[in-house]
Amino acid sequence: MSRPGVVARLPAEIRDLIGELRANGRTLDEIRDHLAGLRQPVARRTLARHLADIDVLGRHLRRSREVAKALIEGYGQAGESPHVRLNVELLHGLVTRMLVSDDGEAVRMEPREVSALSTALHNLARAAKADVDREAAIRERFAAAAAEAAAAQGVTKDTEAAIRAAIEAA
Repeated sequence: MSRPGVVARLPAEIRDLIGELRANGRTLDEIRDHLAGLRQPVARRTLARHLADIDVLGRHLRRSREVAKALIEGYGQAGESPHVRLNVELLHGLVTRMLVSDDGEAVRMEPREVSALSTALHNLARAAKADVDREAAIRERFAAAAAEAAAAQGVTKDTEAAIRAAIEAA
């Protein structure tokens, strides 16, 4: 494995600052001048390469976001929370980046990398299932409480069943 690059060895706060400045539309030279003012000089070429990587990752994430949005619109949300959807989207973007290089060529992976990816996908699927199960349990408790309140008010069993079904289907 190769040694981390110059930017990767900078403190996390500085790396975050670089990303924030780039997201706010700052140019390469403006970011470089800002870093120099913080006594964190980085060679122009090194910073340009890092910003190009950030831009490529941004394009990949936007494409993944569009695919995820289309899938959600086409197939429904399946009760997932926004956090679970975000994690799925981020992992999808990372998988895409890992498997296809910037020039469209397939990327070879070591067995250890494939194993780590498989484990991450498995853990994400388990987390998504747990989130759906949690949502279903909350709906069931809410439906039971609504049915109990309806029964206390003298609502018929048929109306109570219809209320419960509507809550569980929502």
